[in-house]
Amino acid sequence: MSEPWACQVCSTTNEPGASSCVACRQPRAALAPTPGPDTPRVPVATVTQSGAGLTSESDRFMRPIPPASSMGGSVPPPTPGPRRVPVVALAAVILVGLIVIGALVATRNSGNSDAATPDESAAVTTQSTVSRSTTSDATVPQTSGPITSTPTEPVELSTAAMTARASSVLPPDEDYGTTYGAENLLDGDLQTAWSQAGSVGGQASVGSWVAFDLSEATHITGVSIINGYVKSDTAYLHNDRPRDILISTDGGQEKRVTLADVHTPQDIAVDFPNASTITITIESVYLGNKWHDVAMTEVRFAGPVTG
Repeated sequence: MSEPWACQVCSTTNEPGASSCVACRQPRAALAPTPGPDTPRVPVATVTQSGAGLTSESDRFMRPIPPASSMGGSVPPPTPGPRRVPVVALAAVILVGLIVIGALVATRNSGNSDAATPDESAAVTTQSTVSRSTTSDATVPQTSGPITSTPTEPVELSTAAMTARASSVLPPDEDYGTTYGAENLLDGDLQTAWSQAGSVGGQASVGSWVAFDLSEATHITGVSIINGYVKSDTAYLHNDRPRDILISTDGGQEKRVTLADVHTPQDIAVDFPNASTITITIESVYLGNKWHDVAMTEVRFAGPVTG
């Protein structure tokens, strides 16, 4: 005999003769399979319908339990697909991007037309500095008086065209082939030195001198001296070393200096304009422990170079 049936979508109990659910309008044939003799039944809720409905406890029936899915659980709801951006919104975004790019390009072109590149700016600055005495640009400060060049650091003068002479020279050592001439002061060799003939010639170290003739009149601003005979510690201590000296020129300029008893170069600042000959006269010495031949190893001169 016909029985009421329960909707599998909303669980509403429907009249036996209803072909679709009164609540959700789902067709009965698609929702409720015909129960068989072995189908278990569960109680369903009683729903009061408009018109003829089930209102008493005797109207509660059993509805068939739908078979379990093949996956052993409830079927998940379908995954929503990717949301589609409306064409109008996408077109609006592209249009705004084009407007922004156009504005940036216009701004950059405007800046390039009004401002110089770094290289151009440097060129303009240099030209303004060099030509500031003639430019009419009011923003460039004007200088009063002549523009003079600033001298750079003094540079060592070449010894190629210089000659050296001395009050006396110790004779050569024939056993070792060593010479002691004044030219050794200009050769740049620390194994050679000038030594006066104190031990063999009877000349005292004090009062000895060495002179340097320059190729032309030169403004001398510095003298550098390597004191004593520095080829070895023994040679240095065996011979006298200059202590107090007088540096003078053929033009009458003079400067007295006390040298240190060291092996390293000693730089002396002087101001001898138009000097052609420079003479170093020994006024006192550091005594050697064996020979009383005063010795020096190297002498150099420096002068300014103007730009």
